[in-house]
Amino acid sequence: MLKKLWFILLLSLASLIANGQLSLQDIRKEYVEAAEDKKKADKFHERLSNNDNQTGILQAYRAAAEALLGKHAFFVTRKVAYVKRSLRMFEEAVRKDPENIEIRYLRFSIEHHLPAFLGMSDHLQEDVQHIVKNACKASEYSIDKEYLSQMIEFLIESGRCNDSDENQLKQCLN
Repeated sequence: MLKKLWFILLLSLASLIANGQLSLQDIRKEYVEAAEDKKKADKFHERLSNNDNQTGILQAYRAAAEALLGKHAFFVTRKVAYVKRSLRMFEEAVRKDPENIEIRYLRFSIEHHLPAFLGMSDHLQEDVQHIVKNACKASEYSIDKEYLSQMIEFLIESGRCNDSDENQLKQCLN
């Protein structure tokens, strides 16, 4: 009887732990939704802020969530404060995992949308070159073909890639 009780307790604990884990697939989906909705952005930010596991990729999504708060903020001073904090967090994420193309992609996507007059988009070309160079190794970072395709499409549509970069990126999809 005690063995059965112990087994049930372990299963329950394992289930609770698994339910509390952040799935990278879920985070990616929530990020896209948070970009368009203030309430979802607030919830996304809160969810990532309450997570103690701060790997490079989770730090990058937390930085992106911070930038989204800035996007949805009303006052310009708040917007700038959020973006500055976001960019510092991206620096830390890149330091933690400098080869991860998803981290570079997230930082690129945020910096790409910042107005040039702010002078806060210092890593655009560096990130494009890193992504172009390493995109074909996307599976090493748990990036599936569909997500890689979205990343490549965004990079090409950004207008920040030259013809050679575009060709290299497209080859990774084959």
